[in-house]
Amino acid sequence: MGPASTNIYIKATARRMHKIVNELKKIHFTTTTDEDVFFDENGDPPARYDVLNWQQDKDDFGFLLKEMALQNMTGFQWVGSESWISDLNTANAEWQHILKGSLGFAIPKDISDSRLANNIYKAVYAVAYALHNSYGCYKRDSEQAAPNVCTNLPDQQKPWQIVNELKKINFTTTDEDVFFDENGDPPARYDVLNWQQDKD
Repeated sequence: MGPASTNIYIKATARRMHKIVNELKKIHFTTTTDEDVFFDENGDPPARYDVLNWQQDKDDFGFLLKEMALQNMTGFQWVGSESWISDLNTANAEWQHILKGSLGFAIPKDISDSRLANNIYKAVYAVAYALHNSYGCYKRDSEQAAPNVCTNLPDQQKPWQIVNELKKINFTTTDEDVFFDENGDPPARYDVLNWQQDKD
């Protein structure tokens, strides 16, 4: 496994950048091969590790970027978390030379930026489908769900019965399929972001 495929996780707990800078020589990397790597005596990371994965919040990240800019530390491939990779304030001109080419994953945003409304919409539909299937007396087999004629439908369903039906739903909205895995979790969806600097 070469350096480009090695993920590095920075373990830093200090809240103020001057504390982080003073501790740079002691900060400890853990790689995917469980190799321990430390900054050298000048506070520089070893040259062969050029991929950095920052998982702290954007406030701490700002302090780190400020110090990296002062020391002209460039040439790293950053892999970012949702906390800072999708934050436009982080991508300002002051840090562009450090963060150019950063990659990261972010929770998807639709065009109208109405994630909450979209999630509520899908949740209401999912519960409606679960209730429909629960009260609709569908006989399920491995191939398809076909309606049967039902008699003696219960007046009430137990919550666990609705939850079981909820785990089985599968429907399509205008832009995505909605379903759950065997644990009842929806599939993870992320936007992949890549920061590129334009002429402006």
